[in-house]
Amino acid sequence: MTNTTVDFSIVIPTWNRKEYVERLLKSIAEDRQSYTGGSTEIIIVDSSVDEERDSIMESCKRYGARYIEGPDSVRKKRNMGIVDSRFDHILFLDSDVIVEKGLLEAHARVYEESPSENLGGTFGVTEFYGERSFIWKVVEYTNYTVAFDQAKKYPYVNWTIGNNVSFVKKCLVDIGMFEENLPFKLGGDDLDLSYRVVASGHPIKCTSEAVTYHSRETWNSRDAINNRTKRWGAMEYYNSKRHWNLMKKTLPGLPIMFSMATLSLLISFLITESTAFLWSIPVIGILTFIIGFACDATNSHRYNIIYYGLAKLLGVKYSYYKIKECWHNHDFGLIGRVMIFDKGHAMAEYSARSRKMDWFLISSVAVFLIDFLLTRMG
Repeated sequence: MTNTTVDFSIVIPTWNRKEYVERLLKSIAEDRQSYTGGSTEIIIVDSSVDEERDSIMESCKRYGARYIEGPDSVRKKRNMGIVDSRFDHILFLDSDVIVEKGLLEAHARVYEESPSENLGGTFGVTEFYGERSFIWKVVEYTNYTVAFDQAKKYPYVNWTIGNNVSFVKKCLVDIGMFEENLPFKLGGDDLDLSYRVVASGHPIKCTSEAVTYHSRETWNSRDAINNRTKRWGAMEYYNSKRHWNLMKKTLPGLPIMFSMATLSLLISFLITESTAFLWSIPVIGILTFIIGFACDATNSHRYNIIYYGLAKLLGVKYSYYKIKECWHNHDFGLIGRVMIFDKGHAMAEYSARSRKMDWFLISSVAVFLIDFLLTRMG
């Protein structure tokens, strides 16, 4: 490492997670002892009460962390940590992770080796550990965890999650820190903040050597996943409105194409009175599902059709909550648009949708031709 000093304030928001906090602080203590690149401090911002609070306070004393009592809002807790921090770099960690040794050095090295890039932050890798329950196997077929290993794939990112990510404190202050006036107590604010950092002219550089391990336990329940789906679906609407410049028109997805095909089949039935068109609706539905599964499995190399189907139901629920917010706000400008961060993202999105559209159109035309032939024969 160079002689450049990189001091970190480590901010950890939490609520009712005494065992996790103890585990995390223990892992950070070991990394702090071996870090020679500068000074560090830990700030726990907690909204627990009674025994949970007392236990977390004891852990803070044991591992030299500062305890701050905070409100029941993750984004407000993070802002309190920023305001109360003493150092120029803020490292955010979730309370249900543990850190791999060398985490601080890995983040610091990025700043040290990129002095001319005017960085706004650094982003590391989050890997999951613990039981792979039925719920988790379904989650693996969604895009819920796509951001957790981005640092392995890209040198820079335009948005991040709120864990294992550091920022230059001045950048955070200059852009107004985390937006507190958003619905729900958490969710979506990390994407919003990190994109605003990049938009202000300060890149976020990745480091695959900074690793945290996230417990699957806090995801392994139906309620936990349903709550995440509700929050993230609704927050997509609000983030889209805040960053409208990212919303780009693209090819329609399979649900829209299926809806259009269904409408065409119903119109054909009304014109011809042939029940073949009605029976073709579930056929088109099955073909739509098979096309989606085949294309997605090719990309992800995951081939369990049951988990895939349940993941798609989660996707329907996600879309429902997004559309619900559109309805409540009398705003349907998001229809036909997706959030696109850069050219590479745009090309990948277009390619995936184009391939599905091609197969869907071929299948649909074949079904319609068969229906017309049956109608003529009848």
